Amino acid sequence: MTNLINYAQTIKYLKFSQIFYRLFFKFKPRKFKQLENFEISNCSLIFKIISKNSLIYKNKFAYFDFLSIKKKINFFEINEKKFPKLWIYNVHYFDYLNDNKNNKFYCKKKIDLIHHWIFFIKKNHASFGLDPYPTSLRIVNWIKWIINNNISDKDIISNLYSQFCYLESNIEYNILANHLIANAKALIFGGLFFKNQKSELIFLKGINLLNKELKKQILQDGGHFEQSPMYHNIITEDILDIYNILSSNNKKSEIQKLNLKFILIKLLNFSKHLSHPDGHISFFNDSCFDIAPNFKDLCNYSSRMKIYSINKKKNSYINFKNSGYSVINKNNFYLIFDRANVESSYQAGHTHSDILSFELSYCKKRFLVNSGINTYENNNLRLLQRGTSLHNTLAIKSLNSTNVWHSFRTGNRANIKNTRNIINKEKVVLEGSHDGYYSKYRAIHLRSIEIRKNSFIVFDKVNSVKKY
Repeated sequence: MTNLINYAQTIKYLKFSQIFYRLFFKFKPRKFKQLENFEISNCSLIFKIISKNSLIYKNKFAYFDFLSIKKKINFFEINEKKFPKLWIYNVHYFDYLNDNKNNKFYCKKKIDLIHHWIFFIKKNHASFGLDPYPTSLRIVNWIKWIINNNISDKDIISNLYSQFCYLESNIEYNILANHLIANAKALIFGGLFFKNQKSELIFLKGINLLNKELKKQILQDGGHFEQSPMYHNIITEDILDIYNILSSNNKKSEIQKLNLKFILIKLLNFSKHLSHPDGHISFFNDSCFDIAPNFKDLCNYSSRMKIYSINKKKNSYINFKNSGYSVINKNNFYLIFDRANVESSYQAGHTHSDILSFELSYCKKRFLVNSGINTYENNNLRLLQRGTSLHNTLAIKSLNSTNVWHSFRTGNRANIKNTRNIINKEKVVLEGSHDGYYSKYRAIHLRSIEIRKNSFIVFDKVNSVKKY
């Protein structure tokens, strides 16, 4: 009965297109064809961020170290019975191609690894590696690596073209949100890398898809609508990469059409403030270290393209009204306060039950933080890390204020009822309340956070008409 209620609560937020395409892709046979009719353009890239995911070579074998799991890469032995799904996906992303190991020895090893993957895919069309999201990331990573290392291997480029055409017919309309931006990015990269009539049409499809999604997903205050600092930085790097390849290949009209420079300035400003003084992201919703680039990486990348430079002026208070986050930088305190409703209502898979939580640095060192995440598996740890009790907010009898269940599902959500700010020379006070416990206990949680010269005070109050 509980599962039926959870499903009902979750499905009511979905778009019809998500339900339709989930059924469509469930029964649509996966067809990956090796195509040969392609030409390459003189595509160029000027800058990139060096990947932190490096391959490790030992005894002539390549090892991948991720999520504290270091294993030899043999695609025929990598499956969900032996490895976490997130680890498997990251192996198939090939992000590690663009690390700082690019001499002749490592290039040869990487070519051998790609050939191994191509042979594996010929035998295993049902592999996770052909899911549209890892396919999107892999297309971009292969193109970056090929351009920056002058790779001319025909088998690799032929397979890349096949992936590009395959992705075009498998856009993730069943998932939407950040996946569509990743899909659009890969279509744009492939559309510029290859040179024929089909690639030009797919390029335009990628531009139009990106244009629609930027309008939906980037909020007026510059935050990404899934409200995860980690995914926000991933999206920011995506848009920087797109700006890079468009500007490097005489596509300035598309940059203007998409309004990319203005969007990037807002994205980077948000990333700056949702990062702690140590330069790394805060842990709201699905966020952790070593997945997305930090603000410094993004800022350096953008400044090389003359998009953004750090404003050294100190803002003591900033309110991101659309995203629901407020930041105080005052008296050695750095506070990030979450007074956010779920903005990505139809795709809340990365949402946590963290309403009215906060993170605090003192004297530029982290002092109070949320738990962050280290798994996407459907297990007790994943449920615990998404739940209220591992966030700096109030839980009543271990109840989650927002119904997070399974690995990526979200049912009924807590909603902010009221907010108030008091800003003066003596103190800063941020207040908020939510109704996440109302259906169970007829309770409203009120929170006030006050910062003075030498004090930090959190005051919680629960107004309830029922005992709990």
